Amino acid sequence: IPTPRALALKAKLDDLLSEFDHLLDDKPFEPADWQGELVVASSDYVAQYVLPDIASHLSQLAPQLDMAYRLWQPDFLDKLHELGIHIASSMYPSKPEGVSSVNIGSDTSVCLMKASHPLASYKELTVDALLSYSHIKVTGGGDKDSSTDTVLKEMGLARHITFKVPFFSAAVNRLVSS
Repeated sequence: IPTPRALALKAKLDDLLSEFDHLLDDKPFEPADWQGELVVASSDYVAQYVLPDIASHLSQLAPQLDMAYRLWQPDFLDKLHELGIHIASSMYPSKPEGVSSVNIGSDTSVCLMKASHPLASYKELTVDALLSYSHIKVTGGGDKDSSTDTVLKEMGLARHITFKVPFFSAAVNRLVSS
């Protein structure tokens, strides 16, 4: 025989369980109905060469969706929610803690130079050869060259960086004009 307390709890539980049932009544996600703004953060390279295709595809699937882009910075990882970033791409050696992530590709470091540069004929660059010339550093969009600088720092060495810019395209334009 249920007690008066059990009967009172039963009524509340019935209401609560009814609410849970309604939670499952929601219709499935339909991209065509998606309204609002999707904030994407990535490197300038992704913004220039990848994001336009993504935006075109999304405009077909979700015509009411607005997109905003933010240039990725290394400290964004700890502030994704605070900054209102919904999706981001960056390069990390391993999966960052506290976020859902998927590996979408890989990249390797390269050293760009004009075809007429004295080091252009080298098959392999030595540390001494690499450090005997000035460098351009792309500062925006994450730590694009941190592995090089990290290894050099461990050796007690550093590059002479004479030009820092946040965009890859600006670095290439400076490179070809030097």
